[in-house]
Amino acid sequence: MKAWLMLALFLLAGCASLNQEDDLQGSAPQFQCPSFKEARGVVVDFIQYAPPEEVREDKPFFIGLKFANYFDDVMSVDLSLQDTLDAPNFPDEGVKQTIIVDSAFVDEQTWRQPGCRLSEEEGLTELSLGPYTYSNLDFDDQTSFIGTLKYSAVTEASFPVCAYNPAEGGGSGCPLTQNYNAASLGYRNEKAPLAFTSVEKRLVGSQTGVTLQLFFDIENIGGGTVSGEDIDFVLGGEETSFICYSEHGKASGAQQLRLRLDENDHATVECETTLSLDRVQAFTLTTELAYAYVYPFQSDSLKIMDS
Repeated sequence: MKAWLMLALFLLAGCASLNQEDDLQGSAPQFQCPSFKEARGVVVDFIQYAPPEEVREDKPFFIGLKFANYFDDVMSVDLSLQDTLDAPNFPDEGVKQTIIVDSAFVDEQTWRQPGCRLSEEEGLTELSLGPYTYSNLDFDDQTSFIGTLKYSAVTEASFPVCAYNPAEGGGSGCPLTQNYNAASLGYRNEKAPLAFTSVEKRLVGSQTGVTLQLFFDIENIGGGTVSGEDIDFVLGGEETSFICYSEHGKASGAQQLRLRLDENDHATVECETTLSLDRVQAFTLTTELAYAYVYPFQSDSLKIMDS
């Protein structure tokens, strides 16, 4: 089954609607509410009817993509898109572009309302590709469009910690053990595709000082994969010096590790420091994960019809 997919003379990007000509199939992409559900990081989906449900020979059609960026900062993402037909005239590498995606600061519950229409100023980005035309089709064949987004990202978690020496007492209001869930570690963690799902603090006292232990659980929950597998873990704080180790990585610097997720997309890190305290001490710790992420997406199947 062979098909020729020819890219027409123009490629349009942005949020403006496209002028529709009489011979276009379906609708030109219109700005549309995403409905990305529990999305994290930068995500993308196809606009309804772009591509259309059916493709006819020599009739141009558009592909429309809608993006949402859950990071605080503007993100640069590398888009790659290809059809599943063996199309010899289509570039082997498919369509490749670098897209700038603004931070989406519209409340995600608003996005899910039926008939939702949002403006460019509300933080969403769209991209219109085409028109494309199929020629010399094998009728009743099917195709679909598959793609990836690749980008560099940083997950940041911040949390308050208190410590005292339980061997000497006097730690009222400061628990020996304390657990932090993903939501309590800050928005930069809660909306990241690679996230700290929990952190546990433990205090172990002795006559010579108190050992502060931290146990980090890290999971890939963004629907994609970590590119190149390596993840840079860094722990920082106020006048604290930790030793960190993990069965999922090795040290790469002071309070730094280079990690790899296991087969379950999970990693753990343990860090500890010894403090000499005569009273309760409170401080804030910040930890980061730096990585490259790949988010996959695919259209529904398009039926190829005789013109």
